Amino acid sequence: MNSNKKLIRYTTRVLVFSALLIALDIIFTRFLRYEVYPYERLSLQFVSHAMSGILFGPIIAAINCIAGDLLGMVANSGGLSLNPLITGVAAMRGLLYGLLLKGGSKSFWRFLLAIGVVTVVCDLAANSFIMSGFFNIPAHTVFLTKLPVRLIATPLYALLMFALWQQLDKTRVFDGLTKRK
Repeated sequence: MNSNKKLIRYTTRVLVFSALLIALDIIFTRFLRYEVYPYERLSLQFVSHAMSGILFGPIIAAINCIAGDLLGMVANSGGLSLNPLITGVAAMRGLLYGLLLKGGSKSFWRFLLAIGVVTVVCDLAANSFIMSGFFNIPAHTVFLTKLPVRLIATPLYALLMFALWQQLDKTRVFDGLTKRK
């Protein structure tokens, strides 16, 4: 019976923190963003995705990213229609963050690696291809337009994520979700 109570408590914590991270994803992506080009924006969306990866691993992080994308489209589509390819990229983002950040130390270099991989695979490669179809322009044009913005943003995002994790980890609010108990 005692292990059943622990499972319910753990599941409830995962659900509550997942809901919080999904809500942050929607707020950061749909309302608190800076549009650089029609197909490029800067936002703090990476924070909720990376935190999902750190706390829950690749599967739940992917589910959280999918939920954030779908619910975000309901909250504010920005004039776009739902696209399963974009939702797939969101899932890939969560999967990559979960694979690269779950467990182990959380150094600046690890955050830089994770954010760099997600930036190259999801933001530059996959999204450039998808956005080229939306805007009817060549994928390499979208890629080259996004590249300078992402080269500047990636280390800044890593620094922000590292500093944020250092502060949040001190609060011990995630004890029980991370390895430390």
